[in-house]
Amino acid sequence: FFFEGGRHHKMAGYKSLEGANAATSELGVVADTPVTKYAPGILEFEAEARNFQIDWAVYKQSHFLNDAEYDYIASFVQQRTDEARAAFIGENGIPLVNVFISLLSKVSKVGTLQYLLTVISDLFEMNNVAVRALFHECGRTSKVPSWHYFLKTLTCKEDEFVVHQANRILVQLASDGIEPLDQRNLVVYFMWLCPQIKSQERDASLLALTSLCKLLRYGPYRRPFYEQGETINALSYVLTLKYDVHIQVQYLTAYCAWVITFDSAVAARLGVDGSSLTKFMVELLEGTRKPKVVRMCLAYFRNLVLVAETKADRARNGTALVGLNMLNILNTVMASTLDQEAQGDAEMIKTTLDVIYEEMSSFDEYANEVTSGRLRWSPVHNSERFWRENADRLNDQGFQLLKILIQLLDPTSQTPEVLAVAAHDLGQYVTNCKTRGKSNIERLRGKERIMALMAHENKEVQYQALVAVQKIMTQNWSALGIKASGGKKK
Repeated sequence: FFFEGGRHHKMAGYKSLEGANAATSELGVVADTPVTKYAPGILEFEAEARNFQIDWAVYKQSHFLNDAEYDYIASFVQQRTDEARAAFIGENGIPLVNVFISLLSKVSKVGTLQYLLTVISDLFEMNNVAVRALFHECGRTSKVPSWHYFLKTLTCKEDEFVVHQANRILVQLASDGIEPLDQRNLVVYFMWLCPQIKSQERDASLLALTSLCKLLRYGPYRRPFYEQGETINALSYVLTLKYDVHIQVQYLTAYCAWVITFDSAVAARLGVDGSSLTKFMVELLEGTRKPKVVRMCLAYFRNLVLVAETKADRARNGTALVGLNMLNILNTVMASTLDQEAQGDAEMIKTTLDVIYEEMSSFDEYANEVTSGRLRWSPVHNSERFWRENADRLNDQGFQLLKILIQLLDPTSQTPEVLAVAAHDLGQYVTNCKTRGKSNIERLRGKERIMALMAHENKEVQYQALVAVQKIMTQNWSALGIKASGGKKK
């Protein structure tokens, strides 16, 4: 029985699946990140819980403990130092762990649960590998997974300290591949985890994400995590928080996003699945000033264009990144001071995207801009030739691009520039579409959404909405007194 100590591992250096799985100690730690052993808040109660005085004789009298179990727990708590406890567990590890598991399955008193979970957590801190082995052996003998009672605690208890301590222990037991969570219990776990990631409770999100980082190091969990659905939405939520306030949780979120891209099937879908995770990762890269966050974002994008399943998948991801204005953002990022690894990632991504951009037609570029949701006044919007040649293509694939443009007319979720460009483009579509453009707009309820923007507080949005409505309402374009292109107001 030995002590592992508090080694910290850098994560951003792992480029391979094996490398990501090899990180086995503290999460979220890189050279420029000061780390405390425990996050303050929920776990600041830990020192107090550790010193609780539990009357185990009462549990014996109530038949929660038999004579032998009482002797083990009573003897263990008399060991006051880590060395003494290590020696005791070296001789009595299996029966003591069985006592812990038995008590967790029976006890409901919060104070006792707080003490038991803290003691167990301390044992994992002392020697992670050896204590895991003891729990796994007990699970094998009892035919009940060692993580079972900790998962049950998450779903049945309300005390924040209890559930987060139980979660930390569960992840230790379920992430080494010996007793993995099955599909049903993974769903249960992710359903508990998602609200915790988005929680406003002090440090709940930080603790949940730290545990998730450890869990996702086990490769088979990555695709179920992605496919669960709400999990990606939870990560996306964290990425939308203020960059200068939520640095650590956003770093851990970016790490989780990066790790799941080592599954080639997941990497193939993340750039084009409509989940907004990649979009928010681009915005995080653009908005953050923290080197460790920049480094993790670049590693994520590198995997999208390198790890995705097929060449076509990698090309689609790259095309999506071009549509998210990634090339311009990369130019800005590369002008700052990057470490050697981050610089290498940035150069590799830029080289890949430059090739894709050169091969894109003007319509490809436009389609990617629309599907990314990041509309801006690029030259193609005011090109009369472009709209004459391509307006009807907005009807392809079940009016996919037309529907997206109409969806972007949402003043509660879009910037004034996006609203103005979307309204302008819909006006151009009506003017140039040869197949019932006006009827298509009205049928998809675009007309009423454009009309609502005429009352928007932004003058440019008002103007573009007014021009678009005029184009929808009249058939005599030359009578408008403006160019048919509906260009930006002079």
